[in-house]
Amino acid sequence: MGNNNSSKSNKSKSRKNKQHISVETELCQESRNLIFHLPKNDQDIDRMQLQHFLFEHIWKSNYSSPIEHKLKSCDFKVLDVGCGPGTWLLEMSTQHPLVKFVGVDIVPVFPSEIKPTNLDFHKCDINQGLPFKDNYFDFVRMSLIATSLKGDQWNDAIRELVRVLKPNGYLEIVEKDLQASNQGPCFKFLTDKFLNFITSTGVNVHITQQIPTILSSIPSLTEIRSDVREIPVGPLGGKFGTIYEELLEMYIKNNLIDILPNYMCINEDQYLDIWKCCQLEFTKFATNYKLFRFWAQKVVDNEEEVDNFI
Repeated sequence: MGNNNSSKSNKSKSRKNKQHISVETELCQESRNLIFHLPKNDQDIDRMQLQHFLFEHIWKSNYSSPIEHKLKSCDFKVLDVGCGPGTWLLEMSTQHPLVKFVGVDIVPVFPSEIKPTNLDFHKCDINQGLPFKDNYFDFVRMSLIATSLKGDQWNDAIRELVRVLKPNGYLEIVEKDLQASNQGPCFKFLTDKFLNFITSTGVNVHITQQIPTILSSIPSLTEIRSDVREIPVGPLGGKFGTIYEELLEMYIKNNLIDILPNYMCINEDQYLDIWKCCQLEFTKFATNYKLFRFWAQKVVDNEEEVDNFI
């Protein structure tokens, strides 16, 4: 009888433990779903650094705004929002030692000690507001945060960038389409699952088509411009295409592997088999992504001019 009670007690504890483990697993998965876009390890940082250099070579520049002549001034201040490991800033601050550079990101993967003296980093979430006064920076840049912002956060985020931008200063936004052109069936299947997943988290998967509208809706912005480049995927795109396929592979195997197989109700081996199928399609279908730069100038506020004159 004592043994029976003990047996029932053990079974009860076992059920509770299994339930606890199940809930814990679900919570862990939910947490991973919410932060999948954030850098998680050294490989992720390597990917972002490689991506910077690839995009720099594709554009043949680090910016499109007409600020070249101003980068020789010691009064010029630059802000990079969503700076990641700070690769863009480290290069720019080294090339332009008179300029003051500042980078902010929600995850501090940027260097804290070994950096140029004209460069500072801050941990910051743009959705909570930037810790800078109005009209402070001459050039404000935000790059590749499409999966980090929810669709209804973009308008406020861009207006916050404009707030800290000086009159006559330039705002520049860099993004790429989240959906490729000329997809084969395997890559379309994988991409559709990814887009469905991030849409479920609130991400606007068509934000590159809507950024110009947001910029145009802000009265203090003028001279709104954009430029687009195509990024081929795979050997058909030569060296650039091969590098971009490598970047995709790193993202798929390092970031999305924590969430997509579970979302697709398949195991990791099946997930990786789909990726192998995708790689066979890139050359056949000439798959490519579009990369965008949007930039605009902040106009001088007439009331502010009067105040300064007085």
